[in-house]
Amino acid sequence: MEKHTKFDPYASVLNYLSITPGRWEIKYKEMIRGRSGKDHLFDAVYKSERNEIVTVMIAPNSSDVSKMAKEFNYNSEDIGAKRKFLITCGEIEPDAIENFKSQGISVLMLPSIFCKSEGIGDEAEIPDNIIQDMPENDGGEAQRKRSRANIIMDLISTIRENSNQIPLTRLFYACNLNHRMGKGIIEDLERSGIVCIKKSGSNRNLVELTQKGILLANDYEFIRDILGK
Repeated sequence: MEKHTKFDPYASVLNYLSITPGRWEIKYKEMIRGRSGKDHLFDAVYKSERNEIVTVMIAPNSSDVSKMAKEFNYNSEDIGAKRKFLITCGEIEPDAIENFKSQGISVLMLPSIFCKSEGIGDEAEIPDNIIQDMPENDGGEAQRKRSRANIIMDLISTIRENSNQIPLTRLFYACNLNHRMGKGIIEDLERSGIVCIKKSGSNRNLVELTQKGILLANDYEFIRDILGK
């Protein structure tokens, strides 16, 4: 990602929301009627107590993102959105990012691992709608099932909670993952530049968040909400 070093790939959406007065309500696949009388559908919409609106578009395929963004910008302007956020997978060319910024659209680029089943590793491939059973809670009821994105964010947040570094085996145990599945995900996160593996003095494998991973962890709550925890 050297060619994108001047661009922070994880725009701090949370920071924006936290400094804006009022409490926010989020709705998914929300239809809103614009000033033109036309109805517009958004992937997610934030509404504050002051009736401020933040619109969100998710573009899993970056190949048609410019066309989608043009319509998204028109729709957002028609309803008077205060801020607009585009979430996409992989990298976007700097010129396209500048064009989005000129339209008032903030960009949040997620690693492709969040949006594709490829690249997880042949021995531990996780399909788009992976459903992994979690242990029962104290009340004896099964806890919620986790999507692939949830598992990835569980791993990242657990590493972050342990001062950005944790032994590999302990990480899998904390996140309720078997070694085969966990190893495949960690290898893909390493290829994406989100984590790195180091050897400790006792020759144990330590997983550590890179700066890119730390930025991703900082926006964890927003990404988790948008991906539909």
